[in-house]
Amino acid sequence: IRDKHVTGVRRVLFRSEGAKPAREAYDEALAAYGPADPLTVSLALTLADSHTQLGRFDAAEPLYRDARARLRDPAARIDADTRIMQLLTRMDRRQEAEALGRDLLSRLTASRADPLQSARVYLDLAAVVAPEDGLAFARTALALRTEKLGEKHVDTARAQLAIATLLEALGRYAEAEPLRRTGAWALRGKLFAQHPETAAAWLRYGENLLLQGKLKEAAGALSTAEFSVRDSVGEKHPQYGRVLLFTGMTQLRQGDPQSIATIERGLTIIRAGLAPTHIDRVQAEPTWGILKLLSRDSATARSQFPPVVPAGRARPPPRAATVPA
Repeated sequence: IRDKHVTGVRRVLFRSEGAKPAREAYDEALAAYGPADPLTVSLALTLADSHTQLGRFDAAEPLYRDARARLRDPAARIDADTRIMQLLTRMDRRQEAEALGRDLLSRLTASRADPLQSARVYLDLAAVVAPEDGLAFARTALALRTEKLGEKHVDTARAQLAIATLLEALGRYAEAEPLRRTGAWALRGKLFAQHPETAAAWLRYGENLLLQGKLKEAAGALSTAEFSVRDSVGEKHPQYGRVLLFTGMTQLRQGDPQSIATIERGLTIIRAGLAPTHIDRVQAEPTWGILKLLSRDSATARSQFPPVVPAGRARPPPRAATVPA
């Protein structure tokens, strides 16, 4: 029976069949061995990873926390905390993620862990601190991965994409574009088109091109992103809403009459999947109000903006970060 559950784990990890087989394997192991068995704990983490990939953050967090509490091995706890940090980052709980990340780096340094583990945490920290400080973290991670893995490894591409994200946060879109392009193609080649990371890479590449006014190229990248996102996480995922949002904005600038409907559909998905204070929703909400202003529907526009301001103010302010030498 244990071999059956191990096979279930492998199927989830390598075939990306989603949360259903992970749930089945976890439930069977829980019934057979109890919650504290190492296999059950491992399956709980796998199930939590599946929920996270699908945007089911509320389902993932208690699984991560419970599994982490049952671990005794320091290396296993570091691995679990790294997953929890990534979840907190995706939930936009940046202060919690930063505190956990700094604690992880201290533990990794004290244990003289593999530099690649530190590289992973450096990248996660880069996403939750000020962009200027994040660049130093991300470049440290890129240097470690290039040294250990080579320039063509998928993890090296991930570090390049992290640097691109930070450059964009600083308004340096042209500088980020080649990193986006190289990273998107690398993930597509090393993983596959329907992988969630590949989908996210093409979405961000499309956003970059749109913000530079390269509409034809943006439309092509966003079309690839729509295919990847739809087949990896489904049409109800907030990321699919972002694809539609940016596709609609591209269509609007190209004079496509379908643009308003595309934007509205995307915003509906984002609202359904993200909390009002999540950064992606805070950034998306004003789009609809502005479009209503442009279409002379001032009443709808006025009703749109009040919820945005309190939500934005409810977000914790960014903390200054001290970058290690």
